[in-house]
Amino acid sequence: MRHGNRLLLLTLALLSFVSTPLAQTPAERHKRIRAAIDANDRNATIAELQALKSSNAKLFAANNYDYLLGRLTEQNGDAAGATASYQSIVAHNSVLSQYALWRLARFARSIGDFVLERERLQQLINVGPGSLLYLAATLRIGQSFHESRDYSAAISALQPLTTSKNNSTARRAGVLHVICRSDFYGAQRSVLSTVRSVARPAGRN
Repeated sequence: MRHGNRLLLLTLALLSFVSTPLAQTPAERHKRIRAAIDANDRNATIAELQALKSSNAKLFAANNYDYLLGRLTEQNGDAAGATASYQSIVAHNSVLSQYALWRLARFARSIGDFVLERERLQQLINVGPGSLLYLAATLRIGQSFHESRDYSAAISALQPLTTSKNNSTARRAGVLHVICRSDFYGAQRSVLSTVRSVARPAGRN
């Protein structure tokens, strides 16, 4: 009887071992992710990336998969999940930090938080002064200040770009610079007119 019980337990153990899939190697996991991407299966790619993140966070970070996961979850409308992924990229000083900061700045702008947007863009500039996004980030800072009606700060931000070797950037910055100066002086005249109106003695027109 005892022998029969032992045999049964041994058989169950062997079946359990056989039915348990072997852990996937990094190469196999990369292959599955690549296959999901090639198939344009966004949800499958997200699932594979999240599985890799859970099983091997170090490998996940080393391959900068946070950024890919962020882009895909953003496309799925998951702003919170995308934000977390982009912040993770920035936190471990990835080579993709500047791109993650650009996406984070766009998120801030989308909710009308221009202060946070400018903070993200300034961080991008500090991280990658030679970045391809440098001019775009600096120009956007000027635009953000203008949209916040901080014309003086906008003028200061845009001034260096007006002499940029990039003709397109210089042209756009120059036009906005003129607009900001016009709005700045217009605002000053409006304030001055209001002050004069308030200061005018009663009974005088």
